[in-house]
Amino acid sequence: MRFAIVTTAMLATLGAAQECAGPLPASSFVADAGASWSVSGDVAVFQGPDNGIAYAPCVLGPSAVIAGEFRFLGPPGLAGLALGYRPGDATSTNPDYLVLVRSSVPSSPLCVYRITEPLGSSGLPAGAQLLGTCPSTTGTIHLDLIVALSPTELRIREASDVILSLPGDYSALLGNGRVAFVSFGQGAAWDDFAFLSNAFVELGEGCPGSNGMPQVFDGGSDPRVGGTLQFGFAGLPTHIASASFAMIGTPDALGPYSLLALGAECELQTIPFLIEPLPHVASPQWTAAIASDANLAGQSFIMQGLQIDLLANPLGITTTQALSFTVASAP
Repeated sequence: MRFAIVTTAMLATLGAAQECAGPLPASSFVADAGASWSVSGDVAVFQGPDNGIAYAPCVLGPSAVIAGEFRFLGPPGLAGLALGYRPGDATSTNPDYLVLVRSSVPSSPLCVYRITEPLGSSGLPAGAQLLGTCPSTTGTIHLDLIVALSPTELRIREASDVILSLPGDYSALLGNGRVAFVSFGQGAAWDDFAFLSNAFVELGEGCPGSNGMPQVFDGGSDPRVGGTLQFGFAGLPTHIASASFAMIGTPDALGPYSLLALGAECELQTIPFLIEPLPHVASPQWTAAIASDANLAGQSFIMQGLQIDLLANPLGITTTQALSFTVASAP
């Protein structure tokens, strides 16, 4: 069982309320509201009572990307991932944090609530505010999620699909709040989690192609010196007159570069120094190792997908949105 938070700032003291960095084992989470951890093998079981909470010993950075797998155990009940939780919020009269909640019943919908009142002793507080809709999930007792929280948007992916995008003001939850696990019943677990703070920031938007809106997303990267980049793509063209590429470049003060005058409502967010072809499928993966070179620490890069798609527009080119990231120091 491993938890990891990767930022350009390293965690100086595990118990201090500093921005999280480096490995963060489940055993380092702090029990609140009567909760406790039980670690067995690669699974950390979060044990009740009802409405128990365990929070990280460090705070989220200005943006956060959280990738991992929920595993629901025990009797039917609700389990959740809290974002922006502060120690004592369970009983505070003025908390403000989000909870992503799903039932242990296979393939249940995932709901997001904003909590602004004491948690109580059983179930969601009466005044919990549902944000948006509750999208269905395909996972059974396992649920693969990638959760990206920025000051202006919460975006949730299950596998490669964006299942929920919620614009809003979340600035108060970042830089101060923490990640926490919440059990609204008895029996929930998490394994294979990685928390990446300040890891990836979206730039621009994609432009539509023959297979919808092409997208690139983090597929569980470890953007540290000696780590691995892993990106997934979705909505890429697959017809005979198409091809797709992964591009990596550096931030450019002159960009972005519009392709509108050439016949495509697209933007290049960088001039790439690396272009690699992708498999000719709608949702390919791309992986690359980061060199074990200490000089890479602190350097920023941009990943973007480019597609030759002759059915899309007069230019025959589309792009994904871009992801900016900074390489952190080796642990």
